[in-house]
Amino acid sequence: MNNDKPDDDNVVRNAPFGRNHGKCPQCGSRSVVPILYGYPTEESINKAHRGELHMGGCIVTGDDPKLSCNECGKKW
Repeated sequence: MNNDKPDDDNVVRNAPFGRNHGKCPQCGSRSVVPILYGYPTEESINKAHRGELHMGGCIVTGDDPKLSCNECGKKW
Protein backbone atom coordinates (compact mmCIF):
# COMPACT_ATOMS: atom_id res chain seq x y z
CA MET A 1 0.00 0.00 0.00
CA ASN A 2 1.27 3.46 -0.90
CA ASN A 3 1.26 5.62 2.24
CA ASP A 4 1.63 8.86 0.25
CA LYS A 5 -2.09 9.03 -0.58
CA PRO A 6 -4.99 7.72 1.49
CA ASP A 7 -7.26 5.31 -0.35
CA ASP A 8 -10.93 6.28 -0.57
CA ASP A 9 -12.18 3.52 1.74
CA ASN A 10 -9.95 4.76 4.56
CA VAL A 11 -11.01 8.38 4.21
CA VAL A 12 -14.77 7.82 3.92
CA ARG A 13 -15.76 7.13 7.49
CA ASN A 14 -18.30 4.32 8.06
CA ALA A 15 -19.66 4.56 4.51
CA PRO A 16 -17.77 2.08 2.30
CA PHE A 17 -18.09 2.18 -1.48
CA GLY A 18 -20.18 -0.41 -3.28
CA ARG A 19 -22.71 -0.61 -0.47
CA ASN A 20 -26.42 0.12 -0.62
CA HIS A 21 -26.76 3.18 1.57
CA GLY A 22 -30.54 3.08 1.78
CA LYS A 23 -32.88 5.98 1.12
CA CYS A 24 -32.49 9.70 1.70
CA PRO A 25 -34.38 10.71 4.85
CA GLN A 26 -35.51 13.94 3.16
CA CYS A 27 -36.65 12.99 -0.36
CA GLY A 28 -36.64 9.16 -0.32
CA SER A 29 -34.21 8.84 -3.25
CA ARG A 30 -31.96 5.80 -3.37
CA SER A 31 -29.25 7.87 -5.09
CA VAL A 32 -27.22 8.08 -1.87
CA VAL A 33 -23.43 8.18 -1.92
CA PRO A 34 -20.63 8.35 0.67
CA ILE A 35 -18.91 11.64 1.42
CA LEU A 36 -15.14 11.73 0.96
CA TYR A 37 -13.05 13.87 3.33
CA GLY A 38 -9.39 14.69 2.93
CA TYR A 39 -7.21 15.30 -0.09
CA PRO A 40 -8.81 13.57 -3.10
CA THR A 41 -7.01 11.19 -5.42
CA GLU A 42 -7.50 11.30 -9.18
CA GLU A 43 -9.74 8.22 -8.88
CA SER A 44 -11.93 9.86 -6.24
CA ILE A 45 -12.26 13.01 -8.37
CA ASN A 46 -13.45 10.84 -11.26
CA LYS A 47 -15.95 9.08 -8.95
CA ALA A 48 -17.28 12.45 -7.82
CA HIS A 49 -17.77 13.54 -11.44
CA ARG A 50 -19.74 10.32 -12.06
CA GLY A 51 -21.90 10.92 -8.98
CA GLU A 52 -20.48 7.92 -7.08
CA LEU A 53 -19.33 10.01 -4.11
CA HIS A 54 -19.52 13.55 -2.78
CA MET A 55 -16.45 15.61 -1.88
CA GLY A 56 -16.67 16.77 1.73
CA GLY A 57 -13.54 18.91 1.88
CA CYS A 58 -10.20 18.65 3.65
CA ILE A 59 -11.23 19.78 7.13
CA VAL A 60 -12.56 16.94 9.28
CA THR A 61 -14.25 17.78 12.58
CA GLY A 62 -15.21 14.30 13.77
CA ASP A 63 -18.92 15.12 13.55
CA ASP A 64 -19.15 15.30 9.76
CA PRO A 65 -21.98 13.78 7.70
CA LYS A 66 -21.14 10.42 6.11
CA LEU A 67 -23.71 10.25 3.31
CA SER A 68 -25.13 12.61 0.69
CA CYS A 69 -28.19 12.49 -1.56
CA ASN A 70 -27.53 13.12 -5.24
CA GLU A 71 -31.15 14.21 -5.77
CA CYS A 72 -31.82 16.83 -3.08
CA GLY A 73 -28.34 17.45 -1.64
CA LYS A 74 -29.20 16.42 1.96
CA LYS A 75 -26.18 15.32 3.96
CA TRP A 76 -26.35 13.16 7.08
